[in-house]
Amino acid sequence: MAELIMMVGIAGSGKSTVAMRYALTRSAIIYSSDGIRGEIYGDENCQKNPGRVFDILHQRVTKALSDGFNVVYDATNLNCKRRMNFLKTIAHIDCKKTCVVVVTTPEDIEERMKLRERKVPMEVVHKQMCQFQCPNYYEGWDKIVVSYNSKPEDCRESYKKLGRECDIPHDNHHHSLSIFDHMSKAADVAEDYAWKDEELSLVHERWVARIHDIGKPRCKSFTDKEGNPTKEAHYYGHQNYSAYYSLIFDNSDFDISLKDSLDNACLIQWHMEHYLRNGSALDKFYKMIGPKLEKRLHILEKADKAAH
Repeated sequence: MAELIMMVGIAGSGKSTVAMRYALTRSAIIYSSDGIRGEIYGDENCQKNPGRVFDILHQRVTKALSDGFNVVYDATNLNCKRRMNFLKTIAHIDCKKTCVVVVTTPEDIEERMKLRERKVPMEVVHKQMCQFQCPNYYEGWDKIVVSYNSKPEDCRESYKKLGRECDIPHDNHHHSLSIFDHMSKAADVAEDYAWKDEELSLVHERWVARIHDIGKPRCKSFTDKEGNPTKEAHYYGHQNYSAYYSLIFDNSDFDISLKDSLDNACLIQWHMEHYLRNGSALDKFYKMIGPKLEKRLHILEKADKAAH
């Protein structure tokens, strides 16, 4: 049976290096978005007409899998919906579907960039962290692997550094507490809810609430989505940045299973969905993640609201 190995990771995380290792151990063909950009535009950094690039990439990956070859799909692949849509297009192919998530601290990414010939600005890295959506099995994967390119001690220091940045005001009328105090109060509320349900873990519900907004200091901006100045602070993409950091922390000697790590990251990245979706769209979303994650997400939503 052929195997699809889809890479997921921020630019500069070492994703392509990990992809090469998988290609060697699986005797797989690598198809990358950067390679196709270089092929058709003569420049791997060229960002024009991404639709054409990914149409070609998907055609090649699909053809190789149909022919029975193992394939490594090397691109950032940060978006859940796009990953799921691609899996649907190959549903007719009998193949194993593996997702490899490469996690690296932003500090290590910055150091790696200094050594690279083809550099990506850290502003782009930051933007991608705000777009990161952690994969989970509800997307359709047979196997998910998290590959860390940062040492546990470096993950721990990076997490502590960001945690210290959270002792700042929200500067937003929805919150009277600092970011740090808001998360602390949310953790207490989530623990109270978890006490009432034997199916839930006190440790995990408290922990998810304790770090659900940890990315806010890095996402704080006094501009709206169009770039217009505002009096209040906004935190666009903070839930995704926070989810990425939950994975970073899980590599810092924290005793947690892979499934729990993925589930916790997904709860954090989805905790704003009840504000962003409504009606049938919200129902469809809850159906996608399944009843257990939906129950846990409702607890996080209640804790988040109670701690405003």
